[in-house]
Amino acid sequence: MNKDKFSPALEKVLTMMCEIIGVKYEDIDFDYEEWYMQYDWTKEQQDQFKQDLYQAITDSPKFFEDLFASKGSKRLLKAQIEFFIMSYGWKTHYNIEH
Repeated sequence: MNKDKFSPALEKVLTMMCEIIGVKYEDIDFDYEEWYMQYDWTKEQQDQFKQDLYQAITDSPKFFEDLFASKGSKRLLKAQIEFFIMSYGWKTHYNIEH
C-alpha cells in the first residue's frame, strides 16, 4: 500500500488507528506488505477504535462517501468496519487469565 496513493479519508482512518496505540502515522512503512502485523493492540483499544471510527463516519456523510466510494447505509457500516479491522487491523492480544 503506497502511502502517497491513499485517499484523505483512508489516511484519516489509518491515522486514527495509529494514534490509538501511540504510534505516528508517518512512522509506518505502508510499502511493507504486512505493515499491519508490526504492532498490536488490546481488545479494548480495538473496540475504542471501532467506536471512534463509527462516530467519525456517522458524523460526516462526506467522510462516509469518500471512504467507501458510495453513499452507504449506516446499517452496513458496522460490518464494513469489522471487515476493515479483520483485513488491516493491528494484531489483537487478549488478556486471558487462567
